[in-house]
Amino acid sequence: MVEYEWTPAADQANFAVYYTDENRLAAHLSRDGASSDESALLVDLRMASDAAARATLLRANPAFFTAHLFERLQGVVKDGSSGAKRFVHAVSGSLRVLNIYRVAAEASTNARVDLATLPLLIYAVPNADPPARPTIEVVPADLDSNADEYAAIVRITLTAGMTEAKTWRLRRSNLGATDALRMPIVTTGVMSDLEADGRQRAEYADAGPVQIAAAAKLLPWVRYHWVAETQGALAPGSEAAGRPVSGLWSQPSDPASLVLVPPQPPEAVADLAVSGTPVGDGTFVAVTVTFAHPRALLGGVMGSYRARLERRVPNGAMESLVEAPLAGAGPFSLSGLRTDDVADAPPAGTVYRIVIIDPIGREGTAAEASLA
Repeated sequence: MVEYEWTPAADQANFAVYYTDENRLAAHLSRDGASSDESALLVDLRMASDAAARATLLRANPAFFTAHLFERLQGVVKDGSSGAKRFVHAVSGSLRVLNIYRVAAEASTNARVDLATLPLLIYAVPNADPPARPTIEVVPADLDSNADEYAAIVRITLTAGMTEAKTWRLRRSNLGATDALRMPIVTTGVMSDLEADGRQRAEYADAGPVQIAAAAKLLPWVRYHWVAETQGALAPGSEAAGRPVSGLWSQPSDPASLVLVPPQPPEAVADLAVSGTPVGDGTFVAVTVTFAHPRALLGGVMGSYRARLERRVPNGAMESLVEAPLAGAGPFSLSGLRTDDVADAPPAGTVYRIVIIDPIGREGTAAEASLA
């Protein structure tokens, strides 16, 4: 729907609206016998970058387009607010060519001015195609230690089609990617200009924040899913007209998924201590090994962390007691006794060794403490 409103001059009562489209005007410029200036204008129109540029060229040359190129619209002039007049004209939403109007004041005798002297009012339907569907690649960011903040490098690539992309939008979820619109938006950014290979690119280091949770962080052992969308530019001329019309968003990319893995095996346990109840002959019962760890031991989709506990009594060999799953931030506690021997009572000086094993089987540095 095209709408235009104006304020009549004091002596103007009747108005007529005339319509044509740019195809009809272009055909007129390409006719046999066209002037050199008309032919030059036709070349410029064909080379124009977008609808706004074509409209600028046409508006600058109203005298080329005489009355026979326009048809009078019936019943479109209405009363506007505060004495203004307006016209409303329905056009197809799929129309790709410019809609061109002239508004003429008429005398009571229906006499009118020469249409070629009137300015051209030009409108375009904002129906540009969305950009092509992008592709996405996600790789882990380089980390030096397990204490670093986790991040993923997201690379968005688009093979340009009819509509060039101006903006990208990234979504991420740890619940899957079956419905992209339900995935939280990470952020948006600007696509590169069209490169020599016909592609546009963007790259983003995702460390966890999303628009609905600015303090969110990425965690290890969690499977994250990403999708990207791209958006075309504002409809040509809409921003200059004060009524910006956003470009359409593309279909979401196929999802990319990634599990972030700590770069190194687990650190050694901290605050390792062994305690028990003495029974008077230098041995202990109810022996407990307690420890903490500098990281939260959450294995996520890859399984669980495990603690392997061993001990060596004085003058004895190292023996395995248990390999138990761990989960959480600790502190943790394990029994220092053999579970199959109710009479087990290790003596003072028994050495306990504990190793943390991550979900992919990497063993950390062993830590030892003695029963005393």
